[in-house]
Amino acid sequence: MDKQRFPLTIPQRNFWQLELVSQNNKTLNSIFTIMKLPKDTDVKILDKTLNKIREINDSVRLRFIVDDNSEISQYIEDYKYIPSRIIECNSEDISEVIENEKTDFLSIDGKVNELAIIKTPFNCFVLYKSHHILSDGWGMTQVADQIKEIYLMFENGDDFSNYHKPSYLDFISRTQEYINSAKFVKDKEFWHDLVRNIEPCTFFKNINNDDKSAKRIEHEIPASLSRRIEEFCTENKITEYSFFLAIISIYIYQIYNINNFAIGTPFLNRQKRFGEFEETGLHISTLPLHVCIDDSFEFLNLCKEINSKNLSLYKHGNFPYYEIQKMFNTEKKINSNIYEIGFSYQINVSEKEFNSKCYDKSIKTSWNSGIGECTWLFSGEQNNAITFHLTQLNVRKIFAIDYLISLFSDVEVEKIFETIFNLIEQVLCNKNIKITDFQIISPAELKLLQKFNNTGSMPICDKNIIDYLEEIVQKHPNKTALICENLKMNYKTFYEKVNYLADILIDNGVFPNSPIVLLFDKSFDMIISIFAVLKVGCYYIPILPDESEDRIDYIIKDCKPSCVLTHKNYHSIIEKNDVDYINLDSVFSNIDDDFPEFEGANWVNNSLVQISIKNKSIKPTDIAYTIYTSGSTGNPKGVQVMHKNVISLFESMKANKLLKPTFSDVSMSLLKYSFDASGIDIYSSLLSGGTLLIVGKNDE
Repeated sequence: MDKQRFPLTIPQRNFWQLELVSQNNKTLNSIFTIMKLPKDTDVKILDKTLNKIREINDSVRLRFIVDDNSEISQYIEDYKYIPSRIIECNSEDISEVIENEKTDFLSIDGKVNELAIIKTPFNCFVLYKSHHILSDGWGMTQVADQIKEIYLMFENGDDFSNYHKPSYLDFISRTQEYINSAKFVKDKEFWHDLVRNIEPCTFFKNINNDDKSAKRIEHEIPASLSRRIEEFCTENKITEYSFFLAIISIYIYQIYNINNFAIGTPFLNRQKRFGEFEETGLHISTLPLHVCIDDSFEFLNLCKEINSKNLSLYKHGNFPYYEIQKMFNTEKKINSNIYEIGFSYQINVSEKEFNSKCYDKSIKTSWNSGIGECTWLFSGEQNNAITFHLTQLNVRKIFAIDYLISLFSDVEVEKIFETIFNLIEQVLCNKNIKITDFQIISPAELKLLQKFNNTGSMPICDKNIIDYLEEIVQKHPNKTALICENLKMNYKTFYEKVNYLADILIDNGVFPNSPIVLLFDKSFDMIISIFAVLKVGCYYIPILPDESEDRIDYIIKDCKPSCVLTHKNYHSIIEKNDVDYINLDSVFSNIDDDFPEFEGANWVNNSLVQISIKNKSIKPTDIAYTIYTSGSTGNPKGVQVMHKNVISLFESMKANKLLKPTFSDVSMSLLKYSFDASGIDIYSSLLSGGTLLIVGKNDE
């Protein structure tokens, strides 16, 4: 007998659309939770408990039919007892078991969910894995609460005749009523107006849409800091959601120089009057929250604006996200996601304790702590480039970052954590802080930067940057100068390449004191180009390929460079500008055999390679580089830094016992080189004979 078929709800349709375009990403739409139970949990009772959950929750028994035209419908599978799979593990650490379970892929037309038991000598666990089209984080938390209730009822021999949970069919019915209502039309008008004001932003130009492999790094927020944040929010009548989203927005604004963008943020989409908070099915929808940074704002202004916009989204949050995306692409005449960055605030607080006879709360051990706590696990894939998560557990607060491994390294993500917590500390110390007063760098980095233009009692020096570098090259030609992606380059090879590129610049007719744009990701060629430009008496303007096209175009037009140094993958960015460019892939492609990238090469007569360039004409007052501001109050403005400024900073660091750079130092180049403070890492390392570790996108 054919089962009655039902249409998908709007949240389900959102995930179905994602499924259609991500069929090669097997775990992208999978969610996992793990619940910790005592070691003496009765597995037979637990098995009956898991089957009772399947029986009383129709959303757990939803199954799907996809026809030849990719049209999808769903039906409710009749309940029948299914023995729970028991996974034996001899270790207290079940991480390997979890990773293996993630490879047991879920699919719309196959197994869509499972409740399994993991048994160890120390604990018992319930693993709930589900396709996202069936459930969401809140729904899985409800399953955890039901496990605690039902297990105890079985243990006590209670009657289940009056134990009921809301049906997902009611939500399906309400969804269809909404689609055919005047409210749907009104919501459509709201979203159409909103997407007109969101500027298309491409934070990450190198996203591989076929590779969604991702990692998660998480940190528990210290209890003392968590209390300070809670007290700050209570005192200033803002939510923690608005607080953290404002912090993340300021981070995005400071790092990417963009003040108009969207952040994807999930909405619970459950109504108490219909009992939906006790229902286990999928309700959540992720919607684009429009963030517009105003420099005149104080932090609390931004929080309140975010809260206001969040309330507007809540009022119109039933509308399908896939329709909003279509509106955006049509309005902007593009084909890209409305957001690349996400933020979720998840309350994973279980109001019920596991009060079974098998649980002795007086025992204080690692395996007896956290009993009944439900932990969400990362699937290993995601659609966003980067997603920030704030999760409130019963007694802990977790801040996590999920990120595409093709775009970020672990080191870069840890730096993001450091910056976020630095921004938080600035707010807690000054609630009236203005957006323009935030320092994106740490206090230690700021202290160094403040020394930059402060010569103090340092003697006047008539040397330039290249003079300092040549002294180091002369003394230590075979010392490792650069490391990047497991490759090394000694000072001899480094300086030969600098001279080689400098000769090419002269051959191409560059004149002293003229600007040259550098358009690179962090790499050997980036550092070589910096010093080659300085060698010929010019100054450089660093630009990252990930910056917006409008910003890149403006800077190139504004500075009128003699040429652009870049790699061939970025030709398309600059070809529309009427400017000459030099491809460094071609420059060094035929000579790399003559420039060994390892230590130990002998330097004949220990003397510098002679070339036609003489750097004595470079004066300390000549410009070394120009950094462009974010442009938040108008167009970006170029700030010029002279050779003497760099030398002054370097000499002041040498005079400081704590900061003095030495020959034996290995320094990491962490900051983006279009950021002024990046010069601290680069120049303090190479002008002292140290080793500069270039942390690029592929570095771990």
